[in-house]
Amino acid sequence: MRWLSQQQLHITLRFIGSVPVDAVAGIRAACAGAALSCDGFELEVCGAGAFATARRASVLWLGLGSGAEPVCALAARVNAAFDSQGFAPELRAFRPHLTIARSKRPRSLLRTIESLGSLCVRSRVGEFVLVRSHLGSQGARYEVLERFALRA
Repeated sequence: MRWLSQQQLHITLRFIGSVPVDAVAGIRAACAGAALSCDGFELEVCGAGAFATARRASVLWLGLGSGAEPVCALAARVNAAFDSQGFAPELRAFRPHLTIARSKRPRSLLRTIESLGSLCVRSRVGEFVLVRSHLGSQGARYEVLERFALRA
């Protein structure tokens, strides 16, 4: 498994993909509007799992405990704002998680998931960020384009 660095850890609210430069202003406006309608919240990261399955995993993730509902509500507001800007709607269901490791070849992570089962970390969420991904051989590098404060 290739462990993600601290700078790579994130919860994706909406993946946009490649967009023309002139679309960035609309994306920023959509994010700003979504931020204005959401309060900050406490988030608990706990438990572990894998995509596709624990026996044939290519992604190791941590789950969300308390605070998962506000994350889902924020993602829904971001999606609605993007839809209003003319972006194609997200068809996949939102599955909030924090990816912590990836592998090019699927492998069993049953023991790893079990060992992470008691992990529980709490943090205050007061903002979300718009990032641009730069993909490379060493994994993704993220560039923060703008930060959007949630209501206090």
